[in-house]
Amino acid sequence: MTYWLLINEKHSKAWQRKQTFYDVQLEDTGNYTCEIRTRKGQSLARVTHHVIVIDPPKIICPNVYVTYGERMVNVTCHVISRPQPIEIVWFKYQPMSGNMVSLKETNGAKGHDDNWVIKRAWTHDGHLKTTLFFRKIKVESFETFLLVVRNPVHASNQSVKLFQ
Repeated sequence: MTYWLLINEKHSKAWQRKQTFYDVQLEDTGNYTCEIRTRKGQSLARVTHHVIVIDPPKIICPNVYVTYGERMVNVTCHVISRPQPIEIVWFKYQPMSGNMVSLKETNGAKGHDDNWVIKRAWTHDGHLKTTLFFRKIKVESFETFLLVVRNPVHASNQSVKLFQ
């Protein structure tokens, strides 16, 4: 007889020879052990598989309400990604051309027009926090920004609008 030692009603029956996962969630990550026993219960073989559930990045960004001329405004987005992101890029929408222009991550250095800085940090719970800091809000700041996060599974994006 075959027994799966981790029993969960989401998964297949304990006595089946294969393990099928339904509605997989991140919390399903873990070790799954299959044991083969004789009818009398004697263990003949046992194998453990470590299952890692991976997911596209999830981005949580607020829209921000600011005033022209306001100083030190920041837009902070939280990223939940398993596996960790391999690329994080901020873009700024250019309404005249209709294009998105990449804002280079500056690691604290000033941006191209000395008005913005991009920083990132890991939180204590393993999530990523990326922040676009504005030194002063200018007329051209009231545009749409796009955060793109890519991990080995998928790319996700979230737009952020600065409102006046």
